[in-house]
Amino acid sequence: MKREIISVILIIVIFCVIAISFFAITRSCRMRGSDHSTNAYVEKSVVIVGDSLVSGSFISDKLRKWLGTEWTIEQFGIPGESTWNLYLRIDIASEYSYVVILSGVNDIMINPSQTMKNLNIIYRDMKWSDIQVIAITLTPWEGYKKWNKLHQINTDTINRWIMTKPHGIHVIDSHSLLGEGYRSNRLCAEYQVGDNLHLSKKGKLILAIAIYNILMEER
Repeated sequence: MKREIISVILIIVIFCVIAISFFAITRSCRMRGSDHSTNAYVEKSVVIVGDSLVSGSFISDKLRKWLGTEWTIEQFGIPGESTWNLYLRIDIASEYSYVVILSGVNDIMINPSQTMKNLNIIYRDMKWSDIQVIAITLTPWEGYKKWNKLHQINTDTINRWIMTKPHGIHVIDSHSLLGEGYRSNRLCAEYQVGDNLHLSKKGKLILAIAIYNILMEER
């Protein structure tokens, strides 16, 4: 009886491993196959993805104004989104020449190593598809109701990794742009809405300027 139970468990485990591997392989192949020679690819185009920190249209509206009609700019930030959820929908970026990514704070409290793995896969898939990645480091958030010292350690760990520019990505250091100072992990008061996490229009404007500067350097 015990052998039969063990056999059933092994079969289930093997099936799950095969299913997960199949999903990962087919998705990677789909990303590799979505190169710019076959897709409806727009040369001067940017899509901004991530969580609530880049939701709305303020950043994309500014970029459209500055870059003009020859550029296509879209913004698809989803409040509460994790890096895994972003991974599942990152195919949306296949039609653009640049993807701006700000994601991680929603799942950093669960497993920071998995956060980095998810982001690494996203960066890798974009590189395979010849799409330029502009990664924004996790913004300062000390003082937010869910923040604690361990979460700050996780934030610092992820940000240090992003700053190494894995897969040749472009990086915007949000801490130096939006933080109170070098030794502070808080957002400047003028760059937040008052909850120590979400960005005000001034804060989003700073990110828009940083994105614009990278796009101009690449022209």
